Amino acid sequence: MKRFNSIGIRTQLLAAFMFISLIGLALGVTGLISIYTLTGKSSELSSIQAESFGSVPALNSHFLWRQEITEAVLTGNVFTGSVDPNTCPLSRWLEHEGGKSITDESILSILHDISAPHEIIHRGGEVISDFLHDGDTAMAEEYLFNTVLPKSQEVITGLTHIENRYNERSIEITKDIVDTGSTLSVLIVMFILIAVVACILLTMFFPPIIVKPLLTLSSTMAKATDGDFTVRLPHGHGAEMGKLFDACNALIDLN
Repeated sequence: MKRFNSIGIRTQLLAAFMFISLIGLALGVTGLISIYTLTGKSSELSSIQAESFGSVPALNSHFLWRQEITEAVLTGNVFTGSVDPNTCPLSRWLEHEGGKSITDESILSILHDISAPHEIIHRGGEVISDFLHDGDTAMAEEYLFNTVLPKSQEVITGLTHIENRYNERSIEITKDIVDTGSTLSVLIVMFILIAVVACILLTMFFPPIIVKPLLTLSSTMAKATDGDFTVRLPHGHGAEMGKLFDACNALIDLN
């Protein structure tokens, strides 16, 4: 405390101001980091949602396609589903901006693995349609059960894995957003508490440091005014107060 009292009042106030400013700076930086981090995570989540937009329609359409071709073969009805792999929802999704922006290695690997089966089932739909048109139901059933259905299951399984992967990534990023928000909230609350405690301590600490020397000066000079020229102001009160006390002592000595 004595060492602190020896420091000038201006320096003390400047140190207090710098301390509060540093806390404010820390709060500001934490806020900026919070905004930057959460914005980045939210953008990443939006990108995944946009990227995966066509995965569910592709999966559902192949479930429906398999059901339609199976009913056509078993009932002898005309198959009206897609026989061109380039016009089905899966291909349209991959040609869309979202599909072209896929970067996940596991999803790209699955898409590569199902590309051949996907080609086979749609071309197989045309073969089955020809069999049905010719009235060869037996060959249509054989080709359906031995080729088209197993390959369609591979496609559906792959698309299901892709959808699960997108769900996993969305959950991971959402969890990251929640965890990051919680961590940053704790930091912000911590800095606010530090600032509040610092303000309370400074409010309690600084007034006595400034007021006490003034009271000492006032009391000493009052005695000198009453004719007691033996009084002396103490030394060691920092730059500003020290000079003032020395000047007052010199003034008293003149009497």
